[in-house]
Amino acid sequence: MATYRAVIFDMFDTLVNFKNVHLPLVQVNGREVRSTSPFVYEALKPLCAHVPFEEFFHAFVGAYRAAEEIRNREQREVTAQERFRMVFARLQIPDGPGVSACMEAGIAEHMRQLARAMEFPESHRTLLDRLQPRYRLGVISNFDHGPTVEMALRTHGILDRFATVVVSADTGWRKPRPEIFAEAFRRMGIGPAEAIFVGDTPEVDVLGAQAVGMDVIWIDNGTKALPPGTPPPTHTVGSFVEVGGLL
Repeated sequence: MATYRAVIFDMFDTLVNFKNVHLPLVQVNGREVRSTSPFVYEALKPLCAHVPFEEFFHAFVGAYRAAEEIRNREQREVTAQERFRMVFARLQIPDGPGVSACMEAGIAEHMRQLARAMEFPESHRTLLDRLQPRYRLGVISNFDHGPTVEMALRTHGILDRFATVVVSADTGWRKPRPEIFAEAFRRMGIGPAEAIFVGDTPEVDVLGAQAVGMDVIWIDNGTKALPPGTPPPTHTVGSFVEVGGLL
């Protein structure tokens, strides 16, 4: 086993679990879906009162899909603010006085609902407490709203465990781009060979860490296969708590 100065974690479904079943349940066009959209719709009522909910829902989902296409194609982050402006464009809501404040209220409500679907197992806390005295800990997260990542870590009482939290919304680039890893190295004052990355998504966590020269622990939860031709991760485990057996 190599000697590391730092351990850097992916955020969602690695450090903190995201459970879609905890999102609000809404009926749209005769079918039930999990979505924050009813709460966002209410928060945006000053702008959207003339828009039927079903029309808003389709604009909301359509903007999300368009943002995902950009993210996947360009590996750059589409921030929550950019995505909400895409919603407004689809609904033909012009910019004007009060739009930015109302948009921020909608984003805040969206993030509140997402936060309710985030779970932090106590077994994860136990492992962090064991690792912190021996390593500098960091987080690199692909997420469109930096304050929500920090809020989630603070809510679960673990923000102070981390020397840095790097979020794609703040850097502009998403994993696997090297720029977001480089920002973590810069903040932590380390080189890539001095840290090991822990993540669950092969295309962004495993390939991204390998590309910048990091060792990587892949959490293989059985839902995502390594892309063909991917070099084997340094280590593969079946759960977050198994990371403790390697460090």
